[in-house]
Amino acid sequence: MADPIGIAGIGTVQASRLEAAGIHIMPGLAHFNAANLHARLTEAQGEKSLRFPPSGGKVARWGKQATALPRDLPS
Repeated sequence: MADPIGIAGIGTVQASRLEAAGIHIMPGLAHFNAANLHARLTEAQGEKSLRFPPSGGKVARWGKQATALPRDLPS
């Protein structure tokens, strides 16, 4: 499961969505275009029958926070 340490608004449900979208470590969020990641999360949301995908703005904030995370977190 993706490790949500250091990103506000990411708990177990959002971490599960990120995992389904191919994000396994939180610093990886910094490398994604927010619009593309939002589309992937929305797609993963449908596949996992989750009720609400995160908003595009929320995904963009996660990416911004991820840029401040250390890059040497274990995967």
